[in-house]
Amino acid sequence: MSRTFEERHPILGMRVDSRVLIALFPVLIILGKVVRWTVMRDTLIDYSKGWGWVDPIMQNDWSWQFFGLEEVVEGDIGLGDNVITFFKALWSTIWGGLPASFEEFEIVITITFGLLFLLVMLGMRRRLPLIEALFICLSSGVISVYCLCLSKEPFQMVFFLLMFAVLHSSVIPERQKLYWSYGVVLLSASCFRTYYALILLFSVIVQLYLGRLSSNGRACNAGALSWAAVFKVYLLGVAAYFLMMLLLSVVSDSLYTRFQDALLYASDDSSLSNTYIENVFAVNESSPNVFSVSAEYAVVLLRLLFPLELLANGPKYWPYVIYQLAMTYFLVKSLRKFPCNTRTQNAALLVFLGYVFASGCFEVNFGSWVRHCAVTTPVVLVMSGICPPAGSRRVAVASTAKVASHSEALAAG
Repeated sequence: MSRTFEERHPILGMRVDSRVLIALFPVLIILGKVVRWTVMRDTLIDYSKGWGWVDPIMQNDWSWQFFGLEEVVEGDIGLGDNVITFFKALWSTIWGGLPASFEEFEIVITITFGLLFLLVMLGMRRRLPLIEALFICLSSGVISVYCLCLSKEPFQMVFFLLMFAVLHSSVIPERQKLYWSYGVVLLSASCFRTYYALILLFSVIVQLYLGRLSSNGRACNAGALSWAAVFKVYLLGVAAYFLMMLLLSVVSDSLYTRFQDALLYASDDSSLSNTYIENVFAVNESSPNVFSVSAEYAVVLLRLLFPLELLANGPKYWPYVIYQLAMTYFLVKSLRKFPCNTRTQNAALLVFLGYVFASGCFEVNFGSWVRHCAVTTPVVLVMSGICPPAGSRRVAVASTAKVASHSEALAAG
C-alpha cells in the first residue's frame, strides 16, 4: 500500500495555519526593510532612481501617455512620465501630501501596498503545507526588500493586484476570467511596459497547445500532464521566440536589433553587479544571428527559473535561490496539473507562463528578475491554489471525455 506524501515526508507534510502567516506579515516586512537598508543598501538604496523622483512627484505637472510601437523601437519601453504621475496621484489624494522625502515616501508606500498585499493574503486557504507557508514568508520578505519603495515596482504591482481581483472574483464567470486577465495585460502594455503585449502572445500560443493536448487526451497520466508535455511547453516558448525574431529580422531591422541588444548586451551596463547574466555562447558577442540569439534565450529561461549558480555568491543570495525555486516548483506543479486545475487556476497559469517567456526576452540580471517576478505573487497564489477564488469549480478528469470538456472550457476562457 503506497504511502501519502505527508507519510513519506513528515516535515514537508506539516500544515501551517494561514492566520499565523498573516500575524507574522508585519514582522517579515520589517525584517525585509532591515535587510534593504543594511545588507543591500549599496545596491538598492544608494543608487536608487527614487531619490530623483521626489521633487518631480511633488512639483511637476500631471502627464500621462499611452505607449505604442515607437517606444519599443527606440528603446524607451514603457517608461515616460506615467510612473511619476501615478505616485503624484497617490501623493496628492490618498496620502494627502504627507511624504516629503525619499525615506518618508518609502514608509508610506510600504504601509499602503503592504495593506493591499495583506488583503490578498486574507484569501488564503486556512491550512497550508509547509512549502506554501515558506513561499509566503519568502515572498513577503522579497516584496519588502525590492518592491515596497519609490520605484517602478508599486505601479507594476497595481496591474497584478487588479488581475488578482479578476481571478479571485466570484462575480466574473470562470469562463471569462482568462480574457479579463488578458485585458489587464493589454492595459499594462498600453501605459506601463509596451513589451507586456508579448505576455499575451506567449499565453495564447501555450493556451492553444494545452487545449489541443487535453482535447485528445494525449500526454495525460491519471489527470496530469507528462513530463514530456511540460518540456514541450518550454520548447514551444523558445520556438515562438525564434519565429518572432526571424519575422522581425525581415520586417523590422530596428526592432530586431532592439530585442537582440536587450538580451545580449544590456548586461554590459551592469558590469558592477555580480548578479548580471553573462552570455553563455561567445558567438553572440561577435556575430549574433537568429539561431544563436534564440539559443541564448533558451538558456536564459532555464537560468532564471533555476538560479543555482547564485549559490556560489554566498549566503546572502541563498534565500533568493530558495524563493525562485519555490516559484518554479509551483509553476511546474500547476502546469502538470493543468487537466484537473480549476479554470481560474489555468487562467493564472497561462498569464504567468506568458510573463516568464516575455520577461526572458529582456532580463539580464537576476536582481531585476526577482524584483519584477515578485510583483506577480498575487497571480502565483491563485495559480498554485493557495488563494482559491470563491465558487471555483474543479474539472474532473476521470475519463477522456471529461478532459475534452475541460479543454473546451479553456478555449472559452
